Amino acid sequence: MTFFYINNRELSFRSLWQAHLDFEHAPFLHWIHINFASFIFLIIYLHLLKGLFYQSWKFNKLVWLRGILILILVIATAFLGYVLPWAQISLWAATVITNLLRVISVNLVIWVWGGYRVNRVTLSLFFTLHYLLPIILIILILGHLVLLHNSGRLTNSASLIKIPFTPLYLFKDLLNLIMLLIFFNWTIINTYLTRDIENFALANPIRRPIHIQPEWYFLQYYAILRSIPNKVLGILFFTLRLFFFIFLTTNNFISNDTYLPSWGRWIRVFVGTNLLLILLGASPVEPPYLIIGQILTTIYFIWFIITHALSRGAIWDSK
Repeated sequence: MTFFYINNRELSFRSLWQAHLDFEHAPFLHWIHINFASFIFLIIYLHLLKGLFYQSWKFNKLVWLRGILILILVIATAFLGYVLPWAQISLWAATVITNLLRVISVNLVIWVWGGYRVNRVTLSLFFTLHYLLPIILIILILGHLVLLHNSGRLTNSASLIKIPFTPLYLFKDLLNLIMLLIFFNWTIINTYLTRDIENFALANPIRRPIHIQPEWYFLQYYAILRSIPNKVLGILFFTLRLFFFIFLTTNNFISNDTYLPSWGRWIRVFVGTNLLLILLGASPVEPPYLIIGQILTTIYFIWFIITHALSRGAIWDSK
């Protein structure tokens, strides 16, 4: 990708699409690069859901914390890459998200932009970080696997019996990989399925898109952000959306003192809330979507507060 991408405000958009005409297999490489983001986020979200179901934060705190750090860096990497094509949604997504830094300092926004608007300096910074963060991610993922390999895995939330990583989980992960590769092949066939039509147009700082929405894997964060009218509170809850997973590790280790039933149904509430937030994030910013979004945002954070409060020294039934 770096061979034919030109990191320049005037040429970035043209260089990507010109490569489709000038280089053999360039479209295939381009769409693999784009669809792989959806592929990776699907894996991470399913992996996180499994960790929540088995209450992994209680057993392997370091593994859990490293996994959340990996998630945050993957989100940052995906956002930086989303800006680089310099299409309509790319420009306005960069403008909206970087503007959130005004809560900290206006000078910080100007520094990130390299001026008073998103420009070629911003693109250079984002391209550099987009290229470097995956190297850091590889190191973190390897460390994540080493920690997991050394500590093993627990059979369920009510047991301290440890199962070695190999051969059982190695074989299981290979089967998962085959299934996910089948899904990845499907996304390559359906190349334009997750693409926003506005991102096939060159960035225009004068014409703002009627409806700005990120990729599907960011929609739940976007729905929470826009549901809160106050910018400061919106950014606070937007940040807490991720850091609540870290706060779970402050729970005490499990004991047999308390038994809380229906953890499986409680997880279904979490999944349902997130799916509805994803749908709302793709909806126009108008009633009744805003009101529903505020209700779901409230439910989402109440879910974490109750989970944090009730999970201290408790065992939940997995049904």
